[in-house]
Amino acid sequence: MFNKYKFRENPGGYSKLFQREKSKLKKIVGCNALIKHVGSTAVKGLGGKGILDIVIALPKSKLVFARAKLQDAGYAFKCLPEITERDFFKKEYIYRKCFRMVHLHLTFEKSIEYKRLISFVEYMNSHPEEIKKYEQIKKEAVKYAKGDGKKYRAYKNNYLKKLTQKAFRNFE
Repeated sequence: MFNKYKFRENPGGYSKLFQREKSKLKKIVGCNALIKHVGSTAVKGLGGKGILDIVIALPKSKLVFARAKLQDAGYAFKCLPEITERDFFKKEYIYRKCFRMVHLHLTFEKSIEYKRLISFVEYMNSHPEEIKKYEQIKKEAVKYAKGDGKKYRAYKNNYLKKLTQKAFRNFE
């Protein structure tokens, strides 16, 4: 049985999986969409649960259309009322005999959410000392949570919030 919440090292092996997903998403939402790899798997050397996070940015006028197309393609929409500038979707599947989970963040390019997601990856990729600190917290969170996603997020939330704020301030 596959443990979704097992900590995995990330030697940079998610870029091929991201390119595969990006190609599928371009066909679904249109080739003019900005599609970026974000989250822990986008940071070389940062381990995690192996969830592929992707942000899709479109003009505001295309968001309702894109939401419907993503749902038609099997991405499950999850309402997150606390976040007003983005829609959240997820999809689980088996790829090369491994369980995969994709989280999509649908927003518009000038949104705070888009900038927040992009700034985190840019900051982490240029601050290796932060990668080590955050990876340690993520490992502790996996042990503490024992498979409970809510506990996992709560454990690392304070550090992640500070880290994200620092990254956003440095974003140009």
